[in-house]
Amino acid sequence: MSNRISAPAAAGILYLGICLTAIQAQAGPLSFVSSKGANSGNCASAATACLTFQYALSQTAAGGEIKALDPGNYGWVIINKSITITGVDGAGIVRGSPGDAVTINAGAEAVINLTGLTLDGFNKTAAVGIRLNSGGKLTIANCVIRRFGGDGVRLQPTNNSRFAIVDTISADNGGSGISVQPGTAAQVGGTVEGGTLANNLFGMNLIGPAGAEATVAVVNTIAANNANVGFRAGGTSPGYFAILTLRNVTVSGGSRFSNSIGVKADAFGAIMLAHSSVSGNATGVAKAGNGNILTYGDNNIDLNLNDNFGIMIGGTMH
Repeated sequence: MSNRISAPAAAGILYLGICLTAIQAQAGPLSFVSSKGANSGNCASAATACLTFQYALSQTAAGGEIKALDPGNYGWVIINKSITITGVDGAGIVRGSPGDAVTINAGAEAVINLTGLTLDGFNKTAAVGIRLNSGGKLTIANCVIRRFGGDGVRLQPTNNSRFAIVDTISADNGGSGISVQPGTAAQVGGTVEGGTLANNLFGMNLIGPAGAEATVAVVNTIAANNANVGFRAGGTSPGYFAILTLRNVTVSGGSRFSNSIGVKADAFGAIMLAHSSVSGNATGVAKAGNGNILTYGDNNIDLNLNDNFGIMIGGTMH
């Protein structure tokens, strides 16, 4: 009997080998990064940890997780799929060049979770801490975002999107601590809880083009020493809706003689203010055009240069 393998059989064996190699090379569900790692291999264990988030992302399956093992600067990252990135104390991104620390360009069904990261724009050299261009759901938890030239967090999705920002500090940025500015016809809804928005131009700013909608609830959050406005909602045309609910928030301008406004509803914006404190601002509450601030009679608006609580709908403030 001949031991020779026919040409069709040899081709089949070669094809099987190629398939097995491809399977072995597939991205896994869990990857690791370390300040002592290297951008080689599959990042699948602590012993083979990679050096940067971007390389680890390429080695991680959609819906998987990247874990930082120790403090370090893991480089800016562009996210294009569902992923969880989990840091430890001191782990994150210092971007000392123009651009963003985290950019999200993912599909409309993608789910992105960012937890325990420190993002630093290096004296406002970098543009934005976290920029959402597209994606389905975004959660930011226990993060510190600081010193960016633009916004700490900029949510500008072109598709319908949901977000949650929990126990996060966004401070010392040249723009807003959190900016929500959906693209035309996009609907964005989200919550902010337990955070601090300090020393920015705006603490939180909701704005957008015609046809977009943004509905955001903020609870147990501090906006302090923001140069322009602590919390603002407004649009550019009647087709835009910006609805901001504030409950148990503290808004302080740090100086009554600054240019700061605690809470402001601009045209085509509505703010519902409950059980909150607004003090130490040049103006406590303000509105422009057909913007509205609705109160439930349980806020403390005091010790501003101009409290201006008479503009509010719903009753007495004190």
